[in-house]
Amino acid sequence: MTAALEQFYNKERAYYEMARPEMLQFCPPDTRTMLDIGCGEGWFGKAAADERDIEAWGIDFDAASIEKASALLHKAICGDVHQLLDDLPDQYFDSIYFNDVLEHLIDPYSLIDVIKPKLSLQGVVVASIPNLRHFRVLGRLLFDRDFRYEKKGVMDETHMRFFTLKSVERMFVQAGYQVQTIQPITRSSSFKPKIAQLLTLGLAGSDIAYSQIAVVAAPAK
Repeated sequence: MTAALEQFYNKERAYYEMARPEMLQFCPPDTRTMLDIGCGEGWFGKAAADERDIEAWGIDFDAASIEKASALLHKAICGDVHQLLDDLPDQYFDSIYFNDVLEHLIDPYSLIDVIKPKLSLQGVVVASIPNLRHFRVLGRLLFDRDFRYEKKGVMDETHMRFFTLKSVERMFVQAGYQVQTIQPITRSSSFKPKIAQLLTLGLAGSDIAYSQIAVVAAPAK
């Protein structure tokens, strides 16, 4: 990564400390080995290891985060996952996680394809991806007529790709996966999505109340 890109992706430390406990529910119960891509400081993998007795690995390009993750995970690797593929064991991981990672990539489609050989026979890819149809984003498009980047959230300035429920499912299907679970998560407490639903007679869709999409997918047999 160039110095310019490193500066662009320079996040507040809190960004790398997020544990994402809500994503553990999507980890299959028979998971024994996990790879967390974009692991940050390793808190998600640590929680999985503690709660499920899982062997948790992590990859992140942020060296400071990996230094901390190395004390929490069974193995923590610093670098770009594309360049580390040959160093990862084949047919080893029961779960490969992308928690808020794929939207940061220029080509997430090829990565979920080339990562398949690293999955065990029963392995799945699990991902959380920001929902472009979140009501706050739609409100800005419709009423402010604006598509404005921010420091964090759905419109994070480092996001290269944007997704909806339909496009997330399509991405995995076209990459040769069978989608087992796909659903919106992290519901807003605001009343505005309910009003939008009433005013549009339900056409707005219930997913506008959620800022994230969770997906579990296995390579199609």
